[in-house]
Amino acid sequence: MKKENIFYGNQNNIALPAESNDYVIFSYISSVRHGTGFEQYDDKGLDDEIYLSNTVEVLVQVDCYASTKNGEDGINAMLRAQALDTVARSSVGVQFFKDRGLSLLYADDPKDTTLVGDSDSYVKRSTLTLHLSMQSVVKATMGFFSAVNVDLKNVDVSYPPKEG
Repeated sequence: MKKENIFYGNQNNIALPAESNDYVIFSYISSVRHGTGFEQYDDKGLDDEIYLSNTVEVLVQVDCYASTKNGEDGINAMLRAQALDTVARSSVGVQFFKDRGLSLLYADDPKDTTLVGDSDSYVKRSTLTLHLSMQSVVKATMGFFSAVNVDLKNVDVSYPPKEG
């Protein structure tokens, strides 16, 4: 597969290859938060930033397409999806995503999701979903202090009760 034929889905104004239906589209489909969030801050009181983080499972759908012109069986869609599934379930796939700050949890089995394209002809499509994990981190500003001056006041003297 030429890298020019691999596209991120859900975009405007992308042109699919004119010469054939041989291409791959990957799309973010959803995310699921796992566990309890974590807060980290500078306990020396020198920084007013707090880092909030949590683990998120990200689901990415990969659609592999293949031409089904006369004489072609369209099996390439299934073969591409199966190859991605094989790599995703190996140390090679895990390392690929680790190098990009993600963890590869697992891949769903590929499914045949053939459709009718713009030319009213079948376009073979095989779909699999990759389940990735990442840390979502947000930096927020908080007011911290490292020292306090306490001034004791007699409440009744400083703020006498009002009659009434």
